[in-house]
Parts: sequence; C-alpha cells; structure tokens
Amino acid sequence: MAPFLFLIFYKGVVAFLIKDYEFFYSSILPIFAFSLIVKRFIYFLIFFSNFKDDKFKIFRLTQKSYNWIFHKNQRTNSNLILSVLNMKKTISRDYLVVKIIFGLFLFGFFNSCTVKPDDLSTDNYFKIKDKEYHLNYALIEDYGTDYEITSRSYTIGLQSGNSDYPSNFMKFSILSTSTTRLNEGIYEFGYNSPGTFCDLEIGTELRYDDTFVAVSGERIYVDSELKNGTIEISKKNGDYVFEFDFELKSVDGSYHIIGYFTDVLHEETIYY
Repeated sequence: MAPFLFLIFYKGVVAFLIKDYEFFYSSILPIFAFSLIVKRFIYFLIFFSNFKDDKFKIFRLTQKSYNWIFHKNQRTNSNLILSVLNMKKTISRDYLVVKIIFGLFLFGFFNSCTVKPDDLSTDNYFKIKDKEYHLNYALIEDYGTDYEITSRSYTIGLQSGNSDYPSNFMKFSILSTSTTRLNEGIYEFGYNSPGTFCDLEIGTELRYDDTFVAVSGERIYVDSELKNGTIEISKKNGDYVFEFDFELKSVDGSYHIIGYFTDVLHEETIYY
C-alpha cells in the first residue's frame, strides 16, 4: 500500500506543478484520500483483532477510551497501552491529512465552478442568418486623437482564438466620444464623427495557406451592404461589453447580424 500511495502522491505533485488542476482535483485527490482511508481501515481491523477481551472491542478511540483502558484495567499489558498511544498519534495525524485533502478537494471543486474570463467564450458570439459563430478573444489598437482633438480612434477585433489569423472574427473602426479612452455609449454607423463606427468586416470559417492567404470561408466587407446598425458599449466587472445589431441588404432582401461580447481588450496589432 505504501508504494502505491507514494506513486499517487508523486503524480499529484507533478500534476499540481504543471498546473493540470483538472487531473489533480478529479483523479489524484480522491484516489489518494480513498487509499489512505482503506489503509487505516485495514490497520484498525488488524489492531482490534488482537483484543481477545470483549472490553477492548472499542469502536472509537476517544480520550475517554484511553482513560478507561488505563484506570479500569490496571493489568493491561504495557505493550498494548503503548500500541494504543501510537495509534492515537497515527489517527490524529491521518485525520489532519484527510482534512487537508478534503479542504483541497472542496477548493478545487468551487474553483472549477468559478467562471473565468476565458470561460465566457460560449456567451461571446455573432449570429448571421440563424448561424452562430463563437468568439473568445479581443484586440484593440489605439490610433490616438484627431487633429482637432475631438475624438479618439480605435480599431477593435473580436475573434475566435488568439491567432493572428483567426477563422471567425468581427473587426471595426470606432471614434470614441472621449479623447482619452474608449467611451461607453451607443455608436451608429457613420464616418468621421465622434460616436460612430465604420470599416466593419466579418470573417467566417476562414482557412489559410502557408502564406496566410484565406483559401476558404467567407469575408464580408459590411460597409457596402449595411443599411443601418448600432454597437452598444458598456462595462461589466471592469471589462467592456459589446452588443451588436446590424441590418444588411442583399439580393434576397435584408437580414440582421446580432452579437454579444465581453472580455478583456488586449492591446495588440491586428493583422487581418
């Protein structure tokens, strides 16, 4: 049993060090705790089987039990008393270990249930003609203020994954109503006026060759097809929230592109 416990402990340490928390909490901790409990249970069975007198068939080694052994049975073998004392130390130590393991297990359980920013990807999407495309990464480029210092220009890219050439993305330029930051508010389609957005591009299911040229998928330059639309920007828990509603014209009539995104905006160059 000892080599088996050591192997489990070793794998657990390795999993924790390489930050494989899912394997650590879901596999190592429960197996280690169960093995420890089984080991002690077998130990108890062997220990109690040595008591021939019915008076010594103790089901819980409490302090009261130790006092009873000492004061009520003066003829108790000294080796037996020593064994009981050693057992008390062992139980106290193992009980502490089990409590620590149980605490770590609870910590891992609640930590795994906590929603992290990267875990919000299933809520971040844009939808075209009843088909959803999920997003989980955001880029922002700051181009500074205009000559008259009345607005600040940004390009924002919302995409699937943190690749320079994502398969799904939505990119647009926006003129903030603040000269120092990206301001919250409702932005409408337009050019050269604070509180507007333009240069809207959408890519879906793109695949690239070795030179990063798209060889499949669809890339839509929305400005030429956009009838009207809004981007509403707000903040939640310190992160920006984008809500989209665009109406586009097509040969089959008009259709809507809607979407939602919230996460950290990474200040990086947008290559696509």
